[in-house]
Amino acid sequence: MLAIAKNESMVIKEWIGHYLWQGAAKIFIIDNGSIDSTVEQIAEFKNTGKVEVISLPARHKQRE
Repeated sequence: MLAIAKNESMVIKEWIGHYLWQGAAKIFIIDNGSIDSTVEQIAEFKNTGKVEVISLPARHKQRE
């Protein structure tokens, strides 16, 4: 699973939990410059080995 996220701290843990429960083998989240606690909340899942965060804070990177 691949997702782009920015300032999703209110929902990111539920979102990750849902897709892990659905059987996603690996989730890659591209953080597009979050200034809230999104990255910290994702870090709680990193020790499972199933979630990886890629930092890409430049503007409009989802177009690429």
